[in-house]
Amino acid sequence: LAGSPESARTVLSAALEASPVASLLIRPANDKTYDVKTLPALIAIAQKKGVAALLLNDDALARELGADGVHVSWSSDVVQQFKSVRRTAGSAAIVGADAGRTRHDAMEIGEADADYVAFGIPAHVEDRSRAADRQIDRISWWSEVFEVPCIALDV
Repeated sequence: LAGSPESARTVLSAALEASPVASLLIRPANDKTYDVKTLPALIAIAQKKGVAALLLNDDALARELGADGVHVSWSSDVVQQFKSVRRTAGSAAIVGADAGRTRHDAMEIGEADADYVAFGIPAHVEDRSRAADRQIDRISWWSEVFEVPCIALDV
């Protein structure tokens, strides 16, 4: 939600009114830092509607602001990153991760007490259609074999 704090609150409120939403992933405005002036209001709006508010990659800030959990974005060491966040976040927090393109990372994340495993398409991928087909294949495989929920990112 880019723009002014008031604009972000208005857009989020409208989006949550428009359709059922289970969780909200809040990403940093510029992919580096959060707007800490706007963030508490966005978390409160989501939680008031019964929507879990998750922060991207920032467990300490999530705890400080009372967010419901953390989403760990894909990286080459996503399994280790996930395990670290899971330990510090505790069992009450929702913690999930983007497993990227590897089934192995997805299985390790799932076995490490993930609340969900996500399958995304990295922004740098040029053939989005082919990547979407691979993503659907991973999601189908996961849902047939595992009980841990999975989600598709960037659909």
